[in-house]
Amino acid sequence: MTTLVQLEARVAALEANRAEDHATSGAVQALSAKVDALSAKVDANDERYEARFDSIEATQTALVEGQASLVAGQIALEGRQTRLEEGQIRLEAGQSSLERKAEIQRKMTNALGERLAEFQIETRNRFDQLETRMDRYFDQANGRFRSLEEGLAELKDLVVLALNGRAGQ
Repeated sequence: MTTLVQLEARVAALEANRAEDHATSGAVQALSAKVDALSAKVDANDERYEARFDSIEATQTALVEGQASLVAGQIALEGRQTRLEEGQIRLEAGQSSLERKAEIQRKMTNALGERLAEFQIETRNRFDQLETRMDRYFDQANGRFRSLEEGLAELKDLVVLALNGRAGQ
């Protein structure tokens, strides 16, 4: 039969174990709150990056459409130039007038070509800037995900230590 002293010792051990369990539970809850806060921040960043990527895609689509319009304009100008050259052959009497028109047309085509080249350079520069920004955002997001993974690993270690502490008693 167990004595009163033994029973009191068992009760004291159980109370100590319970207090340790409460402390561990409090630590786990605190870490859980931190993980929830970090998760909310990551979600907010994801939404913000998604909105930015949508904006970038819309801009890119507009640029591609603008470039296609310029190409169509250039093709139309080339067609006009061909018609002017055919008219020059038929109307040798008005050759000087047609030569002036062809010269003007060539200048317009060259000017359009130069504008197109400038637009292409500007477009490339914008895409390079956007790519650099996207790389930066991806690097930042990856860093945040890594720190979240480290926090979760620490939480896991604490839980394992707590469970091992229980099993050892």
